[in-house]
Amino acid sequence: QKSDTTSFIEHGMDYDFWQTGEELQRENVLLSVVNEWPNRDWCCGWNLWNEIIRTDEGMLPVKVLGSSPGFSEPADSIEDLRDAYKSASVFLNTSIHSPVPTVLMEAMACGCAIVSTNNCMIVNFFLTILKKLEGLEKMQEIQSKIITVLTGLLKTGMTCFSKL
Repeated sequence: QKSDTTSFIEHGMDYDFWQTGEELQRENVLLSVVNEWPNRDWCCGWNLWNEIIRTDEGMLPVKVLGSSPGFSEPADSIEDLRDAYKSASVFLNTSIHSPVPTVLMEAMACGCAIVSTNNCMIVNFFLTILKKLEGLEKMQEIQSKIITVLTGLLKTGMTCFSKL
């Protein structure tokens, strides 16, 4: 029975919110979102992230949002967070332990390609989100971005993706 005051949000995600807003030009940047990152390597993969972003040619272009004093600041609003997902080429998740990968669901709902560890329930959430994304064109766009970014990373001689 449907109520005027209650609604069901699958996996706790309001896909309509994440898919709305202005279409933004994708920047050549890896986005990560995490709080207290340097202090939570055991679950968030701080050391893994540092290993991935550093190449023989320097650091990959990154943008990090989240409350990690001295390192990163949170987005000013939920709309700014949505814009960050919509403007990043790839979302990089190095979580070692995360039972509900909310940031991955948000990034994917915004059409951002993702690179992630294979921990937790990520595959189950991907299947749900992929069903929600609109049309084959969107899927081809995401696939193209993943291939472009990974090809570029592999050309830099990175070998750490074997850990993902």
